[in-house]
Amino acid sequence: MARIPGSWVERRPERFGSPTSPSLSAAHGSVAAAPQILPRAPAPPIANMPGAAPPIAPAEIAEFTQIARSEGGISLSDERGEFLRLRLCRRLRETGCGSFGDYLKLLRNAPANGERRQFLEALTTHTTSFFRESRHYDFMKTHVLPELTSNGIGRQRPIQVWSAACSTGAEIWSAAMLLESHRMPDGRSPDWRCIASDISERILRRAANAVFVEEETVGIPPDLARRYLLRRRPRRPDQACLYRIVPELRERTRFVQANLLALDRAPGISADIAFLRNVLIYFEPQDRLRVARGVAARIRPGGFLFTGHAESLGSAVAELRQEGASIYRRI
Repeated sequence: MARIPGSWVERRPERFGSPTSPSLSAAHGSVAAAPQILPRAPAPPIANMPGAAPPIAPAEIAEFTQIARSEGGISLSDERGEFLRLRLCRRLRETGCGSFGDYLKLLRNAPANGERRQFLEALTTHTTSFFRESRHYDFMKTHVLPELTSNGIGRQRPIQVWSAACSTGAEIWSAAMLLESHRMPDGRSPDWRCIASDISERILRRAANAVFVEEETVGIPPDLARRYLLRRRPRRPDQACLYRIVPELRERTRFVQANLLALDRAPGISADIAFLRNVLIYFEPQDRLRVARGVAARIRPGGFLFTGHAESLGSAVAELRQEGASIYRRI
């Protein structure tokens, strides 16, 4: 496998401080297997300045909105014209289309796995951080993992954790750190596996690369950072220091391209713990329920689901019982 230039060195970068471990609550708070994907640093965003794309007509906004809804369940209002114009101007440049009308003609004839997928990726927002909404990770550490392991899960079979909308990977790597650091009564770590899915193949590759700049790692508790991060020193003063998740975690994590409205096309997903956070808010109400039911169906009985704090399911999904704010249990 090709190597990224430079060497990944010690797991104890100086910035992570003393060995004393603070409470998780103090932490700041969404393809192929990871080792098979070449590591690469994230590319800088392309600036979308006003005037960088031609005007977009109301009829074009309406058709783009309809395609986003039917292909990816993405809910956009007709007032999002400027959002569409800025997000899609890069697609116009890369496809050689001179207008949004030309780009619509391309989309109408494009296969689902071609330009239509690129269109959806352009509209998707990927914002996440390590140990975001840390109360979920506290609950996982103090309640979920002890209960699962006391029932033999982690010895008789692996504990399975699924990040259903993994974004750049911080969510699933946070969970992997807790899994590997957990100790059963006999002092051993449980056997575990992680699955991460997202609609964007581009963002999955970045998540699987497991490479982060220093600013992206600030939410990781110091004791976990020392154990589970490798550092690559910059070769030049103008280069950033990069951090990578250790191989022990990457080797147990696989990444799968999946549309949450079409999970039947992503077989083999089942979990004891599932994260479905800060993604339901982008769906129409009927699709929100469809996605929640699809995810719940892939959680094993007795397993747990974490949702975003603004994404209450209430009693809408019969298979789930609410255990706390944004915490549900599969019954």
